[in-house]
Amino acid sequence: MPWASNGQISTSPLSDGIEISEADYLAALDGLAAGQMVSIAGGVFALVEPPKAEPERDDPERDQSQLRPLNPRQLRLGLLNNSISLASVEAAIEAIEDPAARERAIVEWEYAPIYKREHVLIAHIGAALGLTEEQIDDMWSEAQTL
Repeated sequence: MPWASNGQISTSPLSDGIEISEADYLAALDGLAAGQMVSIAGGVFALVEPPKAEPERDDPERDQSQLRPLNPRQLRLGLLNNSISLASVEAAIEAIEDPAARERAIVEWEYAPIYKREHVLIAHIGAALGLTEEQIDDMWSEAQTL
């Protein structure tokens, strides 16, 4: 029986994956070849379109370097205020394929005293959750007030 996890499919069991039907496996092969992504949300297999690349912005108010760092409380409350569960962030981190990168991301998520908008972990989690750069910037700005 084939298996799937966020971003990948296999004919062998995946530690963080779910079993899928042969038909889903074949559809995933076609979808991946066509540029789609494998997503497992709530234990349900789906093929989704990757997040669209954001065009360059000339708006200085949107300059990420001007967004102040957030403390863990602000970041987590900002996520919750935007209906993003902490479990979904942890799932996005667990879906990182490289074990060393996944461990570093876990440490960053659990122990960082501050979070900078331009940190690669923020970009990775945002993409995994299907957020645009503008959405992340807006949420970041809101969270600075918490």
